[in-house]
Order: sequence, then structure tokens, then C-alpha cells
Amino acid sequence: MGLFAISDVARSLRWLARFWDGNRCGGDSYGLTTFAAVKEGEEDELARYLDLMPVGPESPLARLTQVHCSRLHILRELVYQGGNQTREPLNSAFLIFTASFDGDLDELVHDMCASMPAEADAIWSHCVGYPGAADPEEFRRYVEHNQVHNHYYLSPFPNATVRDVRQSLAVRDQVAAFAAEAQGMDADTLQERFLELFG
Repeated sequence: MGLFAISDVARSLRWLARFWDGNRCGGDSYGLTTFAAVKEGEEDELARYLDLMPVGPESPLARLTQVHCSRLHILRELVYQGGNQTREPLNSAFLIFTASFDGDLDELVHDMCASMPAEADAIWSHCVGYPGAADPEEFRRYVEHNQVHNHYYLSPFPNATVRDVRQSLAVRDQVAAFAAEAQGMDADTLQERFLELFG
């Protein structure tokens, strides 16, 4: 007989599963994936809206200060690759929303309702059962209803908040600018300038 009885291993795995959350990585990083069924005939209108949405700092999703990255796209059909694969037609198109963010799902949903309610309504109003952003609790229930839980989620910055990352990027830019400026400086000037900027 091995070191552990089968019942001990099973008990340990059940204990571990109670604390394992595949949506989390590291300290406070959360990975969200949702599939919302798009109302029949509204796929093209939704696609046009998403195509015209600003990106980068102008994106409404950039107002969500805890979000590291996010993506919205429409899944219209599953690709049939031939051979022995079974064709799997979808009953509807789906709006897929993924986000990597700091904190809890409740915080993200409340922030979406506060920071981008008009855009949230313009996007998800094309989806079946969307309650609107006016009621954060109903919106949270809607998101949870459409959430697909991750079995395993990886974050490039599992223990760094969005603020930490932005501060690090600012320091990187400052160091790069200093390196360019320092070309040809003598040692005393270089040290003086370095201490002035980073001391």
C-alpha cells in the first residue's frame, strides 16, 4: 500500500477544489469570459458598433481603471475542419467578452455601470435577456449567467495592479529618455543628472 490511502487522496482533492478558483491568478488578478447570445438578426448591427468603437485610451473600456486588457468579438459559427469532426451549428451568434482585471467581478460590473453605461447598453442590448446598466445588481446577475468559468487562467502580471504596471511603464520611459539624453555626458554630469531624476 502506498503512503496515502485512496480515500485520503480523494479527501485532499475535495479540500483543494473548495479553494481553487480557475478565474484567479496570483494575488488579485481575475479572468472573465462571457458568452451572450445575440438576438436573431442583430449580429451585423452589433458588429458595426464594435468596429466603430474607439480603441486604446479612447475606448470606453479604458475608463475601467482596474482592467489590464479586454476584448469583445462576435462568434457567428464554429469552423468545420473536415475529416471526422462533427459539424456543430450554433443556435445563435454569441458576443464574447473577455477581460483580465484587478479585484472582484462585482467591482468590475459596478464600474462598468458607472463609467460606461451608455456604451454597455449599446453593446449588450443586442443580446438576449440584457437587463440594462441602470441596475448594477441585475447586470451582475446577467454577467454571471453568461460567464464561462476558466479552468485555468494565466496573467502576465499576476501580482501587479494596473496602477503598478502603469507606474513601471512610466519609469521605463523615463529611463529610456535619460539614456538617450546621457549620450556624450561626462561622468560628473551623468551622475548629477541621474541623481536629479532618480535620487
